Amino acid sequence: MPELPEVEAVCRRLQERAAGSVITEAFIARPQTTKPFPRSRVIRGVAGRRIESVGRRAKHALIRLSGGMTLRVHLGMTGNLWVDDPSNRPPNARAWFTLDDGREIVFDDPRLLGRIELLNAAGLAALNSRLGIEPLSTLFTSAYLQDAAAKSRKPAKIFLLDQKAVVGLGNIWAAESLFAARVNPTIPMHSLGRRKLAGLHSAIVDVLSRALESAYQEYSAPRMTPESEGFGVAVYNRLGEPCLRCGSKIARIWQGGRSTYLCPRCQR
Repeated sequence: MPELPEVEAVCRRLQERAAGSVITEAFIARPQTTKPFPRSRVIRGVAGRRIESVGRRAKHALIRLSGGMTLRVHLGMTGNLWVDDPSNRPPNARAWFTLDDGREIVFDDPRLLGRIELLNAAGLAALNSRLGIEPLSTLFTSAYLQDAAAKSRKPAKIFLLDQKAVVGLGNIWAAESLFAARVNPTIPMHSLGRRKLAGLHSAIVDVLSRALESAYQEYSAPRMTPESEGFGVAVYNRLGEPCLRCGSKIARIWQGGRSTYLCPRCQR
């Protein structure tokens, strides 16, 4: 699933290529894409609106439109958004938005897990209220992480994936952050000491910052945003390979129905 760095890269490219354009019409191929709302709500609601800016909240792409409306796009497991000529529209395109210069914003969603929603100001506020702090914002401090950790008995990996305290981390970057901080992914958050939490805070910021720049640089063509592109992962998907720090074999465990990669020696 695209995580914070990948979604941020997509949003930056859309901002560069689509901000200021007017959406003249929209087409949504599948009603499930806007579920539980009818697709006509989105199609009618975006027509004639100017794209004022494109940003991100957690793993959601937010296309802010004139008139106080926001088009929220969740990319699901394999979704992507880009601006291109209609002649290049792929067979897995589930929605496209025609711009006033003839180009399109295309939503490609091979596994049919993405979602599109049109939000008013109240809907956007409701979305924000359900989400935690952005890890690359000034609000995400070591003190904030310590306070949130003290209230949680969840294992460290599950805590980072939850999106209620810290947003944007998925399977890849949660595992990489925990490895960088030498934190065992199964340890309850409330049991981590101040020093460990300070290290985890620094690791999250560092890993995401470097992954974001990597994702942005690698996003050079439509549909070319593979997860962890250009970023040398230390543990993710490296089962059985030597740890880059100690040489032990990277292990994999299951947490919450998902795989977690770790070094058993470095992350005791």
